[in-house]
Amino acid sequence: MGTDAPLPAPRMRFECPERWASLRGDGCSRFCDRCQLEVVDLSALDDDVVRDLHQRPAAERPACVRFLQAPDGTLITRTTRRKQLLDVLRGYVKR
Repeated sequence: MGTDAPLPAPRMRFECPERWASLRGDGCSRFCDRCQLEVVDLSALDDDVVRDLHQRPAAERPACVRFLQAPDGTLITRTTRRKQLLDVLRGYVKR
């Protein structure tokens, strides 16, 4: 069940110096050889999946994440980008 409420971006205690492009893998998950952990790109996931990850016990959540943050402090997800694209397309259709 989805909701239209924007998701707040996570507050991070540590910013990893590794570049996403240098990590092994593709899609929404890659592996960091430096720390030996999976890194999940929250911005490549739908809102419902991010909410599900957040509601899991801490031991079951990804230890490392990557994400894009909007100027208002909310998390940019695949759902957010899809809505933005639809808004742009609707604007062109109305012309």
